[in-house]
Amino acid sequence: MIKGADMSRTLTLTFYGLPPVANDRLGWRAKAERIKTYRESARLRAQSWRNEHGGATFARCRVSAQISTQGRPIDPTNRPEYVKPLLDGVVAAGLIADDSETYVEMGTFTHTRGPRGITMVVEEAAV
Repeated sequence: MIKGADMSRTLTLTFYGLPPVANDRLGWRAKAERIKTYRESARLRAQSWRNEHGGATFARCRVSAQISTQGRPIDPTNRPEYVKPLLDGVVAAGLIADDSETYVEMGTFTHTRGPRGITMVVEEAAV
């Protein structure tokens, strides 16, 4: 989160458990179903946030995340992969036009020890 950021223009999504990633040992069907569940949940939460804020959209946003696991730390290069289904849900809700670098700026992705989960923060960024 940026100091001095307008919290009314910040969407925070918290999930218990983690979306599957390439390193997970799941069959393709189970993996696809879990990804769809996370994406749809993120879409519903982002749509609700938009409705509460008068249909707000972001011309550009910054995405950060805190990922918690009980085991060994997640490699820094793999951390953004956990955000992808959630960000796809935010795009599907219409909060941002696309998840390309034109519209999305990647913030920090940190790891903590604790119950498996992810908190993604989407905040409006300067155009």
